[in-house]
Amino acid sequence: MALALVLEKTRELALRDIDIDLTLGDCDVRIATDVVGICGNDVHYYRHGSIGPFIVKKPMILGHEGAGTVIACGANVHNLTVGDRVCVEPGVPDFASRPSRIGLYNLDPSLTFWATPPVHGCLTSVALHGSFPFPKRQMAILGPIIEALVRPMVKAGCHFCLCCTVAAELIGDDPLGRKAIALH
Repeated sequence: MALALVLEKTRELALRDIDIDLTLGDCDVRIATDVVGICGNDVHYYRHGSIGPFIVKKPMILGHEGAGTVIACGANVHNLTVGDRVCVEPGVPDFASRPSRIGLYNLDPSLTFWATPPVHGCLTSVALHGSFPFPKRQMAILGPIIEALVRPMVKAGCHFCLCCTVAAELIGDDPLGRKAIALH
């Protein structure tokens, strides 16, 4: 059980404990969530209960851009340790697929996303996923922004992208993407 912000149905949210699978896989990290951004998708699911073919049919945890602290690592995770701060990559590819193996996981036809039915999001006290380390000097609130910047750099398998210094202009259609931010 984990405390989470749950979309019970259209226009009905609850902050409550929910049973989610937190079984640690070999390439996973368990994360104590520090911060989660609310994006346009979260608001759309709240207001309308769907986006295109993705329909909220049962309670779903919102949030797919977050940051936190690693509290456990799978056996094949060698570049993160307990205590590392990470930003969450919300796309969940099949790491055995050809697009993922060549570094183009975003083209994987089986790609799913957190907080897109039927997959839960990360607006919860504890999350389980592959993640990106980010600089200790950065504030946790920047994690969701860093996630959006480093998403294209993910490599297949149990590899994670180390963000040393990031400087970029964000342009997009969600609240995070409308900001111009330099991270140093």
